[in-house]
Amino acid sequence: MNSGKYSKNRMVIRPAQDGAHTVIRINGREPQDGPIPGRLFGNFLEHLGFATQGGILAQVLNNPTMTMEENIPDNVRLSMVRNGAILEQIALMGEEKARKVFGNISLRRGGSGFSVAVMDDMRNMGIPFPWKASPAAFAKGGQKGRVGNSVLLAPNDCEVILSQGVFLAQHRILTYEGHVWVRVNPKTASGDNTCDNTCDNTCDNTGVGGNGGGDNKSGYAVNDAPVGLEVRLSRRTGEILARRALDCPAGKWIKLTFSLALPGGILAKGEPVDFQIAASGRGELYVDRACLSPADHVRGFDPEFLELTKKYAPPILRAPGGNFVSGYHFWHGIGDLDYRQTFKNTAWHGIETNFFGPDEFMSLCELIGSEPHIVVNLGDGIPEEAAAWVEYMNGSASTTWGAKRAANGHPEPYNVRVWEVGNEIYGEWQTGNCGDSENARRYRETAKAMLAADPAIELIANGSEFDFYNEGLNWNRTLMEEGGATLNCVSLHALPGNQDYGATQPLEEVWLALQAQPARWEKIDLPNIIESSAELCPDRRITFAITEWGILGGAPFSPSVANSGDSVYGASFYNMCMRMKEHIKVTNATALYHGGCLVRAGVYNYADPQMEVIRRYTEFSGGTLYPVEYSGALYSFGRGVRAVPPTSDIPVIDAACVKTAGGRVVAVVVNRHYGETYPAEIAFDGFGGINRGPGALTFASCEMQQGACMNDVNTPLATDNVAFKPHRADVSGDSIRLVIPPRSVIFLTFIS
Repeated sequence: MNSGKYSKNRMVIRPAQDGAHTVIRINGREPQDGPIPGRLFGNFLEHLGFATQGGILAQVLNNPTMTMEENIPDNVRLSMVRNGAILEQIALMGEEKARKVFGNISLRRGGSGFSVAVMDDMRNMGIPFPWKASPAAFAKGGQKGRVGNSVLLAPNDCEVILSQGVFLAQHRILTYEGHVWVRVNPKTASGDNTCDNTCDNTCDNTGVGGNGGGDNKSGYAVNDAPVGLEVRLSRRTGEILARRALDCPAGKWIKLTFSLALPGGILAKGEPVDFQIAASGRGELYVDRACLSPADHVRGFDPEFLELTKKYAPPILRAPGGNFVSGYHFWHGIGDLDYRQTFKNTAWHGIETNFFGPDEFMSLCELIGSEPHIVVNLGDGIPEEAAAWVEYMNGSASTTWGAKRAANGHPEPYNVRVWEVGNEIYGEWQTGNCGDSENARRYRETAKAMLAADPAIELIANGSEFDFYNEGLNWNRTLMEEGGATLNCVSLHALPGNQDYGATQPLEEVWLALQAQPARWEKIDLPNIIESSAELCPDRRITFAITEWGILGGAPFSPSVANSGDSVYGASFYNMCMRMKEHIKVTNATALYHGGCLVRAGVYNYADPQMEVIRRYTEFSGGTLYPVEYSGALYSFGRGVRAVPPTSDIPVIDAACVKTAGGRVVAVVVNRHYGETYPAEIAFDGFGGINRGPGALTFASCEMQQGACMNDVNTPLATDNVAFKPHRADVSGDSIRLVIPPRSVIFLTFIS
């Protein structure tokens, strides 16, 4: 029966008396029932920005499939080229000198399916981004390929080079493995257009034709003799560092594999090199795709970035979207990588090579120890597709889709338990967006099909937080009324936006409103929806999954997922979730790779400030929560921001206390204010005292993370700019006295 009631562990809040200091009282006599679920500390991987290519995937070449439609806005493309130039300068200057110039620059903006940084752009010469060709007049992109596009190289007694500037991990590994798919046109044609080697990149493309299918309209003499083919690594100045000649028979598409070894001690850390595909002789050579990976890759993943991911691995990981999933079809990402097609990323611009599909996601989850959480396509997908996805992941090898999984090298079912049915399908930004009744119908029919494929899975229906602050919206009510008997969990997204900052609203007011959202949800919005669920679904208990959370928006100087402002927000958010753990089934931070958590820029790997906060909370999995009473300052605001309406009586200080599964007692204290410092006393009742011998708490450490400003960041050259550092705390009887600076998160640790 759904009672809609809270646990006893909701934080008790009392306003401070005039002139009184902050008091936080922790009750060790009445711990909350039940362990803290690890699923409360999940994360989210979406095919957005540099999450896959230039992120977790070891393969270093951007646009390896040679597509001509890179689908990237000009401002994003230019930022990627700018980032490439900065990384090159860092390598040439050396990190010590470069830190003075570039130490505060965070390199993160990238087109989906591309790295953060690229080196080349010859789109205006008919070459796919970010490849280049020399001489450009003897190369042409956008040709018919084996799978998608290809690039034609037409050497006529000269050498034509298709190349791309890349950042290799020469500080770690000197050997690189790769392959190219190529075809030599075997036809013979009359005419001559011999290159005299005087061409340069200012030539036009009018002399080159052909389409890879056998037609030759170029006027070049093409004969049956094989075209000479080499792959190389060279300095950007042209000095060849490694080369390998490849036999290239005429007449059919062929995959040629190779290995290239850089000489040691030649290149500076992070110095970019050119990967080259060089064609010579007379004829036409079509290049369909090219891949290059360090020899020490781990199942196709970058080993350094994988190790960083393991350090911060979430208990549960959501994928593949996000907005991306509403136009995603899982079968494009299964099977041999050489035959997976490249498409536009319709949700986020850029491209999707499908090199990271369901099997790669499961491999990553296995390597980092995360439970998989899959979102299915409720946009342009159909129930049968969702059921097929479940069968591919969970069905035996005797089922239709289970047999395909087995043929792809995974005979045993993955047994994925958590499945989310759609993402933000209420939004006009979403492929296949719809109204509330249609969402309920899609959920009802899709859930039926998915449960038929595997009755043991746990489903999450697509709810909407917009109901909380838009009077008249009934998305969640309609879902619970019409979603059917299989509806047991509803998704919500906690994504306040910083966009309101500017001429209309002071930054300080925006900060306070953004930081208030977790408290408002705990005080108003979640109680309301819990009560509604008890009324609408009296026969069962409805839980909630906050499957995306974090501060969004690109307003300057404002808090966001990528800076220290989200550390403060995140700590308050987790405190709220732990207090409401019997109602909240799972949460997922935004996001593991594409922004807000882990970043790979060239050879630099680092974590955004909130990631260490998230990691520390993850250690509370399986722990016990203690009740907290707060007496201190409150604040109100009359103007809200996106997703946070005006709210009153928000506690400036938030706190939680946990006894971990390992036996430590950890208190977390958060100052939501942007500028005020608060002296505080933290009293520990019922713990046998502090530093009083056997049976008592022993004070171990006090550490604080605080940004120097509202949007302080970590960068490639200052990876620990915002980090936890020791903070003074004085033991006084059964209490700790300390000063709580603005915008801070403090962890007090005790041995019990």
